[in-house]
Amino acid sequence: MTSPAVALPPHRHPELANMFRQAEGKYFTDAEFAKLESLYPNLKAHIEAAKDIRAKETGIVGRSVKEIYTMYPYEQHHEHATAKCVRDARYVLSYATLSMLIDDPRWFEDKLLIWMKTILQSFEFPETGQTEAMREAFSRIDPTLAAKLKSFKGKVKSIYHMYFVIKRECQQELQPTSFRLMAPYLDLAMNVLSEDYGA
Repeated sequence: MTSPAVALPPHRHPELANMFRQAEGKYFTDAEFAKLESLYPNLKAHIEAAKDIRAKETGIVGRSVKEIYTMYPYEQHHEHATAKCVRDARYVLSYATLSMLIDDPRWFEDKLLIWMKTILQSFEFPETGQTEAMREAFSRIDPTLAAKLKSFKGKVKSIYHMYFVIKRECQQELQPTSFRLMAPYLDLAMNVLSEDYGA
């Protein structure tokens, strides 16, 4: 019979709760993953997915930011825009990974997404197409994405676009099982962060 402790969600387990709190905004170490797996062997696939994301995060975020910057002139509008964009994307991936490990989308929303949405949407984000090169880059995006972006107003367009690219990069770079486990959380981030407060 399963013990009451093991029946708890991992982040509420008395031996893991502090470990999860300390890991917010980053990733578990190999030793921490081993401790999690020793108590929750059923999470082996999730743990492997988290390790996959941890190993590939820098490339996923870097390529995504580089691509978005070919279409939106963030740096002309905000000081230290690149560093902030990288930081935000890394937070989204790391918190999404913890949420995937505990199988709790609401935790993801409460811990990060609602707060980040408030911060992001307090800024003005530029429209694309302000230069010929930007218009050319934007013209090459997936037609389905282009149609979706037309439904967004102002600042939320580039937010949605950024996290769409993050999801696409994850799909291309992660192992199929890793992406399958992460996809619902990537969708949640994309949709919550771009939801218009005025809607």
